[in-house]
Amino acid sequence: TIKAILDGLKNAQALHSISDQLDGDTQFLTTLIKQLKSPKENLRDMARDTIVRLALLGSSKQDDAVPKIMTALSKAITSTAALSQPDHRQGAYAALSEIAMYTTSDTELSTDALSTLLSALSTAVSKENKKAAAAKKVGLEAMLQWMVVAKRQGGSNKGYDEALTLLRTPAIKNNAADCVLSLGALVVTVNEDMLESIVLDLWKDAAFGKGLISVIEASAKKYSATTSVHLVEGLIAAYLCLVRAFASGKLTLQAPVQKALSAGSA
Repeated sequence: TIKAILDGLKNAQALHSISDQLDGDTQFLTTLIKQLKSPKENLRDMARDTIVRLALLGSSKQDDAVPKIMTALSKAITSTAALSQPDHRQGAYAALSEIAMYTTSDTELSTDALSTLLSALSTAVSKENKKAAAAKKVGLEAMLQWMVVAKRQGGSNKGYDEALTLLRTPAIKNNAADCVLSLGALVVTVNEDMLESIVLDLWKDAAFGKGLISVIEASAKKYSATTSVHLVEGLIAAYLCLVRAFASGKLTLQAPVQKALSAGSA
């Protein structure tokens, strides 16, 4: 139970290995993932917080607790049996997001572990439907946080490339609502230095840049036909074009971008 796990954590500093507590006789991690499926929100929240605490304790002791948690949650969020409901997956996403925020360059993570997690996150998030908007938002934030970790620990991998594809898709398909959700999360979640790096990676597929221009033009048409404020998706797309221009040193902006930025500042 959660209570038993918390009682065990009181003596965590005396443990030789947090990792052993996850999959040894105590099976803490299996129990906690099951609790993420609880119908009671407070129990799901407690399970999430405990997973995060175990990861942080393991990280401080430099054992392999974090990779084990990453692997277990990767399997859980992509399994139809483990965490089958959006609110179940939301707890896992939130735990992963918080763990990523506390992960430093000293945390030993293999490229395979990072790739597997990012692949799982991009797959799970892509399947969240409109009724699971809250879970999708938290999942996107977790994916973005782990993209930052991947960049800090050596750059791209297969899972990172899959996450880039997920971020590119709304612009390429000119899907206004998904642009606001996915690219808006990118702008809000990632700090300026890492944002520039990820934006340059997004632009490695020329279709993404062309897609942003299409989003800006579609937004401008809707804006000119109404008296409302400029549409958010157009401003986000224009901002990303501006970030790319500064990051690449190519300061010439296309006409649709200039118009959108002018309208946004008016």
